[in-house]
Amino acid sequence: MAKYSSGILGAFSGKVGKVVGSSWRGISYIKSLPSHVANPRTPAQVAMRNLLSVTSAGLRPFLSALQRGFIARKGLSSWNLAVTINRNIIQAASTQYGSYAFDHTKLILSSGSEPFSLSLSLSSTSASLEWDNVESSHSLSGGSLYFVVYNVTQRTVRLSTFDLSAESGSVDVDSARLDSADVLYAYSFAASSLASSATLYHPIA
Repeated sequence: MAKYSSGILGAFSGKVGKVVGSSWRGISYIKSLPSHVANPRTPAQVAMRNLLSVTSAGLRPFLSALQRGFIARKGLSSWNLAVTINRNIIQAASTQYGSYAFDHTKLILSSGSEPFSLSLSLSSTSASLEWDNVESSHSLSGGSLYFVVYNVTQRTVRLSTFDLSAESGSVDVDSARLDSADVLYAYSFAASSLASSATLYHPIA
C-alpha cells in the first residue's frame, strides 16, 4: 500500500486493472489487488479468523469503555488497539491451536500503565471507591475514573464515571443484575485525554 498526494482532479478512487484507490481518515492511498489464493481456508487462516471472531465478540459489549480507556494513535482507532492487545492475550492463553476462549478475568479495557492508587470495598450489591487526588502535573489530571460492571448472562455493561478531582464515589452494583442468577464482573481504570492507567479486575463475591 502506498500513500500519495491528490492531483488537480482530486483523489483516485475505485479499481483500475489490478490497482485500487481509496482513502481512510483523509489519507489517500493505492494498493494492488491481492493475488488469487488457491486455498483461502488454510489452518492458519481459519485459526486467525476464529481468534478475531472470539476477540471481537467478547469486546463488543465494552465498546463505550474501550473508547475511553484506549487512546487512539495515528492510523489506529481505540477499537483496533483494544482488539490487538486482547487478541494477543487470548492467543497466548490458548492450549490448543485454533481453539480460543474469551477470559473476562484477563480483559484489558485500557492501554495505559500510569500509576494510580484506588481503594475499593466491593460486594455483590454495592461498591465504594476511594482514590488519591491527581496533581495538576500528572498526565491523568482532568481525567476520570471509570468503574465497569459487566453482566455476563445478559451481556450488558454498566459504566460509571467519576471526576478525579473528587476523592471517592459509590456504585449500586446490584442494579446491573437483572436476575439473581446473573454473573457479574467488575473493572476499573482511570483515563484522561493524554494517558490511562492499567485495567484492574475486581471479583464480585
